[in-house]
Amino acid sequence: MNEVWYMTKFEVIDEYGSTTLTSIEYFDEDGIVDYPVHTLTEYAIKDEHGNYVENKLIESTPGFEEMIDGSKAEYTYDAQGNPTECVLSQFDYDSQEYFYTMRTVYGDYVDVTTGIESVEAESSAVWSVDGDAVSATANTLTGLSVYTLQGSLLMTVPAVDGSATLDAAALSAGMYLVHADGTASTYRLLKR
Repeated sequence: MNEVWYMTKFEVIDEYGSTTLTSIEYFDEDGIVDYPVHTLTEYAIKDEHGNYVENKLIESTPGFEEMIDGSKAEYTYDAQGNPTECVLSQFDYDSQEYFYTMRTVYGDYVDVTTGIESVEAESSAVWSVDGDAVSATANTLTGLSVYTLQGSLLMTVPAVDGSATLDAAALSAGMYLVHADGTASTYRLLKR
């Protein structure tokens, strides 16, 4: 008797990176059996550009197999291989047909790396909180800026020698974003 009662198998099925994920159950109401009782196979098919063009879920039992879910994406590409259009369709289990759900038309492509000679690493701030005092320290820190969640600037605190401390006692209850100017760091502050 087979001692395996459940198996999952993942396979890459083509050179584009399309995959299958198969889950097989080897048990029924009488216990473990030596044949697959229930199988679910998910297909994720990619085109030569690496975009997913079909996903489908197939359910199988002995003597029976049916598609239970799926979606398709039909891409149109320009001469450089960039997508210009994508039409999405979703599988309907009741009718066993695909129906149109969305069409995306892509605009111009811009190479954002053109003209960039180097990218400087941004430092991160080290944050500390002591009561109503919120402090940040970083070599490149120029100050702290406090914003509402809607993006309104409420106040700024200048840094001295790469360190700044905000007295949050003046803030009313709410959520704020405290940005460490001169760094890539932002701290979420919940004032109660």
